[in-house]
Amino acid sequence: MNKKFKFIMALAATAFLVPTIAYASLPANIDEYLAQFYSTEESEEYTEEHTEEHTEEHDEEHDEDHFSYDIQEDWTFTSGIMQSPIDITTYDAITNNSPTQLLLNYSTTVDDILDTGHAVQVALTGTATLMNREFELLQLHFHSPSEHTIDGEYFDFEAHFVHQAQNGRLAVVGVLFKVGEENVELGEILSRFSNDELSNSDFELNLLNLFPDDQSYYHYTGSLTTPPLTENVEWYVLENSLELSQQQLDEFKLYYDHNSRDIQGLYGRVILYTED
Repeated sequence: MNKKFKFIMALAATAFLVPTIAYASLPANIDEYLAQFYSTEESEEYTEEHTEEHTEEHDEEHDEDHFSYDIQEDWTFTSGIMQSPIDITTYDAITNNSPTQLLLNYSTTVDDILDTGHAVQVALTGTATLMNREFELLQLHFHSPSEHTIDGEYFDFEAHFVHQAQNGRLAVVGVLFKVGEENVELGEILSRFSNDELSNSDFELNLLNLFPDDQSYYHYTGSLTTPPLTENVEWYVLENSLELSQQQLDEFKLYYDHNSRDIQGLYGRVILYTED
């Protein structure tokens, strides 16, 4: 079975199983799919609708200050079956014939490090061009073990770079980590997080060192991974992982021993693979 045929079959399944995504037609190839789903110009109706929805959902999210990873079945759940995280099955991923690389332009200044009650969160600024559209970088936070899996394999750690477009659409770039060599940038974040006097002061950090050199990625549409689990979030999970030391992982687990959502069903959604 060739990949284009697999793509059409997967997209057809999505049309029936995920009614919240409106596909105008079944495209003949991936180029047409990308052109219709990720236009560089969003309609005014889409912008107003999704900005209003995100504002309401953002307010709801702030009300969800306390939730337990041990009883995830009790989490507030706002919508359907386009949920995250997922298991990324590489065999079923469709190769993007029109590669769009991640273009990251992040500031080297970290403004603040926060304890949100469910993650270590780093306040950042910068921009990212994703599928030829510009997003603003909002923050970075971490999960352990990883939320996403690749072919059923969990990683020790996962970083989420959260972005927002002008129309309110959210996009998250995920970077996976395995235990190995010490990561200097991550070490700087953890050391300042554990020091109250330093955590609230800005400092310099090369965020691009938190990305592998090869930025090939898997892309799908999903949700936030914490309540209210808002959907229509774009995910870009990098294929290649980085390393952190066992000591760094242990230090993180002093604060969050397990802050990962369970794997969610794919329900016919398409996973695109873009090679760097």
